Amino acid sequence: MSTSNDQEEPLISTTSSSSSSSSSSFSSSFSASTPTLAIILTRLTATITLVVLSLWANYEASKGVGISVISSAAPSSAAARRFDLLFVSNGRAHRILHRASRFAEKALYPDDRFPRKPVDRIAMQLASVDLTSMASVRPGAASGEYVVLLSLAVMSAADADAAVSAAVHRSVARLWLWDEGGAPGSLMEAMADYLAAEAGFLPSPNSTCGESGRCWCWSAEFVRYCEERELGFVARLNRGMRQGWTEFTADHALGSPVKQAYAEFRSPAGGNLEQSGNSTSDRGEERQRSL
Repeated sequence: MSTSNDQEEPLISTTSSSSSSSSSSFSSSFSASTPTLAIILTRLTATITLVVLSLWANYEASKGVGISVISSAAPSSAAARRFDLLFVSNGRAHRILHRASRFAEKALYPDDRFPRKPVDRIAMQLASVDLTSMASVRPGAASGEYVVLLSLAVMSAADADAAVSAAVHRSVARLWLWDEGGAPGSLMEAMADYLAAEAGFLPSPNSTCGESGRCWCWSAEFVRYCEERELGFVARLNRGMRQGWTEFTADHALGSPVKQAYAEFRSPAGGNLEQSGNSTSDRGEERQRSL
């Protein structure tokens, strides 16, 4: 019996030793893998953080221009309270301003061949009185800053949202145009009206030639005629105005005499594009959706 017991002792000892060795090996292996797992998680977190920061930076860069809404000059008025309710509290004013700026910028500066006007910030404010037009643009506190001032009357419109959107699109288009002096006032207004119409808004009801004695008159319809005749006309004309205005600036942008184009535009066979006004809204909606 004693011999048998003596023979079993080594077996028990070996099993215990083997179990202890396996446990030690597992602990060693787990300890070795733990730092590796921690490193992987750290690197993954860092990568995700960099991706998020990159996406955010791209988003901020895509906005391009700083947008803000200034408190009304008469905050206690009924119009100001309505403006705050319909446009400020829900961010609607910011969206309208941003969309108008992006639309005009893309139309006037399609690529690097067209030097961009330095516009850094656009603000919107409701005036305390009725203006001569639904909106006007004034310089901001610093270079590259502008304020779109909305007339108090805009809040009395039956469709305030449409009235504000149209007024903002025209004003923002106007401030994005190069204007180094000398360009006809009717041309500047016609180009702003054209851009607003392309965004889906009807031309300004106060739009007139304003320059008697000329053999042609600028209008949103004539600007559209020139653009459809020579694609890129509006962007080229705006680029030309950056160098100052001469009587040949529009001719160079069109690639032919503007007087001749206007005569054809006014002729019965010229296809006066006023008839295409019915499609303005649909075309504008499609372009807005693409922004």
